[in-house]
Amino acid sequence: MPHFVFTAIIFFCFNWNMNAQDIHLTSGHRAKTIKTNSLVKIHIPYTNTICCTEKVVYGRVISFENGIIRLQKISLFQPLLKSGINVGHTVEIYKGANDQNIAEISIDSIYSITKHPVNKDRKRSTAEGLGLLITLFGLSHVLAAPVAELKEDNSGAFYLFLGLGEIAVGTAVTELFRNKPIVTNEKSTFYKGEGKIWKLN
Repeated sequence: MPHFVFTAIIFFCFNWNMNAQDIHLTSGHRAKTIKTNSLVKIHIPYTNTICCTEKVVYGRVISFENGIIRLQKISLFQPLLKSGINVGHTVEIYKGANDQNIAEISIDSIYSITKHPVNKDRKRSTAEGLGLLITLFGLSHVLAAPVAELKEDNSGAFYLFLGLGEIAVGTAVTELFRNKPIVTNEKSTFYKGEGKIWKLN
């Protein structure tokens, strides 16, 4: 077998194995991929006996094989129930990457999954932060409009319309790039009775 053919086969097998670790989701003709090492927030049922109670596992994707997502846990959010009533919540924080902090989650139990920025210290993506910044500029221009109107050039209307336009654009950008949950089960609290359910593959 020629050397280049052998190398190509090895590369194909390695690449396929790496892609098999990623999380693939489909909904009709649409498709999404969440790669290994991504930070995700996964909603799963807290209990099967009480409606609308979910616990949230936040962590880094290690692998996805045979219908099981392996996650390096960072935090676990759980409802606090008393007599079947949700009265609060508890939060567990995990430190260090070790086997005791690994969660194995079956895709059958997942209600929704949300991808987050790779940097765990960032609450928002760059585009979402830009949208919020534009919105703040717009708000400042709207607040400055009454003061500008008192000036000789009567520029209050200009600042008002400029600010309203910036608020509209900023809000649209923020909403467009917001880390939205991908609903995989109709029982999810994010499911509003419309839109397609995503399937984990």
